[in-house]
Amino acid sequence: MTKHRYALPLLIAFTILLSACSFNIFPPKETPTATVNIEGTITAAIETVYAEATETARIAALSATATITDTPTLTASATPSLTPTETPTASATPTETPTASATPVPVVGFPENAIVAYFVIIGSGGPVACGDSVIPVLTGHYKTGNAEEDLKVALNYLFSAGQYVLGLYNATYTSSLQATTIDYHAGKGSAITQLAGSYVPPITKCDAHRYRAQVWTTAYQFDEIKDFTPYVGGALLGDRLYAVMLNGADE
Repeated sequence: MTKHRYALPLLIAFTILLSACSFNIFPPKETPTATVNIEGTITAAIETVYAEATETARIAALSATATITDTPTLTASATPSLTPTETPTASATPTETPTASATPVPVVGFPENAIVAYFVIIGSGGPVACGDSVIPVLTGHYKTGNAEEDLKVALNYLFSAGQYVLGLYNATYTSSLQATTIDYHAGKGSAITQLAGSYVPPITKCDAHRYRAQVWTTAYQFDEIKDFTPYVGGALLGDRLYAVMLNGADE
């Protein structure tokens, strides 16, 4: 805007000066000794006026554009550090490893005249075999007072059971035996028992000990029996098992 404002007066002045020069508006003075250089004067005047106009316009332009605006210095505000709250760690509740948990009927509460058979809890830390225990299981039969018949019931229940009864181990399961005849002497309390059927010896030493513990403990549940002697095919069952205890495989 400033530049255009000064351009029109300059153009008018320039036009007037040119007209004066062309039509001789201003006649020369009658001075014989000096000649006025009109063209140079006009040129100098135009240059002076233009220079002043240009300087004025430049200053105005600088004033318009060079407005200094104070930019506020941003102070970084400290972000408050958040203290992390500790997430509670779920503490694993140790679960107890169940022991051999077949749940046979406990000894406490058995009827006094109940006939039982004994089976093995392996690895219980007990005194039987390789750190095992034997516990009674009800056969569902009751004592009659006849030692021979009651012993047959108990032994035949044991030999006819499978490998596990209520989760308890049965080391006699490999054999298929049956008590056929029992020679009981009441005065001595002896019961010489004949076992018929197929006898398969246990493989390991530990199973031989378990086998013997089951059979003998089952027989000695009867108070009247003081001496139990079982035979298998003319040989003592105790001797057969003892051979495995000496020469059988280790577990």
